[in-house]
Amino acid sequence: MSDVLKPTDRAVRSKEAAAILGISRSTLFVLMNSDPTFPRGAKLGRSRVWLLSDLFAWLRNQGKRRN
Repeated sequence: MSDVLKPTDRAVRSKEAAAILGISRSTLFVLMNSDPTFPRGAKLGRSRVWLLSDLFAWLRNQGKRRN
């Protein structure tokens, strides 16, 4: 995860993270376990959360890898 939390950044749970990425929740966890470039997120109680900035950074890098 990012070392610095930006004022506009926030944590999202798996349902919202999957919706932002346009994938299912199960695909989100498959990516987390199989793609070393995918953000790991952080455990928060029994849930896992991701920072929006980490998800958007990963999306930007995916576009660069395809070009």
